Amino acid sequence: MKQKHDTQTKASRLERQAEMLRKELIGKLGEYYVQSELAKVGIDSVSIDKTFDIYLWQRNHRIEVKTSYLRTRKSGTEVFTFKFSEEQRMKDAFDYAVCLGFNRDDTINVIYIIPQKYLHERGLCGYKISATKEKCRFSLCDSYMRFDSCRNIGFDVFTNNNKSSFTRRKNTVTKKLLQFEEDCKKQFKKEFISFFNDDVTIDEAMVYFNLGRTPIINYRRKFGLDVGGGKYKRKQYRYFDGDTEDLKKEILRLWDAGLNRTDIYKSVRVGHKVMKQLCNELDLPHRSKGRKFK
Repeated sequence: MKQKHDTQTKASRLERQAEMLRKELIGKLGEYYVQSELAKVGIDSVSIDKTFDIYLWQRNHRIEVKTSYLRTRKSGTEVFTFKFSEEQRMKDAFDYAVCLGFNRDDTINVIYIIPQKYLHERGLCGYKISATKEKCRFSLCDSYMRFDSCRNIGFDVFTNNNKSSFTRRKNTVTKKLLQFEEDCKKQFKKEFISFFNDDVTIDEAMVYFNLGRTPIINYRRKFGLDVGGGKYKRKQYRYFDGDTEDLKKEILRLWDAGLNRTDIYKSVRVGHKVMKQLCNELDLPHRSKGRKFK
């Protein structure tokens, strides 16, 4: 029994050692691949293996090469993960991280060229970058979309001899990555509301946005679109985002005309939560001028 246990322990240790060796070899393979691709565009490079891996001495560009095998999360999502040390996240540690995603047969699946400034600006969150193999279903702004501007863009970016232009491009891509989630949600909100301006159903929205039924219904409520019944068709609510002064003036005009909150709500056609908030800010009674809202 003990002999069997020892044999299993030894086999497990050998498997771990083999996996570590494979990761080390794939790292070296990644460096050689990047150098060969740089050579194809006329760039000479030197492998130094310090805080960064490759030095482009002709233009003083620095590259860190990261490699990752495709792995599957518990949710079933296939993802590449690239980790960075604390030194590599320090300001101006290098220029770009070239992240190579490998299949299990050691062929390259995807290449990400990501500015180091993005890692630095993210702080502690910059120690790891995860990018899904493809766009995820039921996910609004996933990592596949986030790194779209960095995916398979080619190595011509390193042929830029103008230092100012090279730096501007890094800053532009970094800003886009950092603002991705906010910009993505704003764009989604506009597109979502515009989509439901037509006579469409929840099922049609599920197909169009590649989302499940529950997220679609939740977003309708969040954006002030009544869920309704039957085919869940949109009530013609006014889209409201930002300045409220004109809307407040209209509410006060209707109030002075003798309408209560319920009648005003039906007239101005904004979401219930927005209406309640504005009436509270205007300190309007709930039903009549003789009763304050509590």
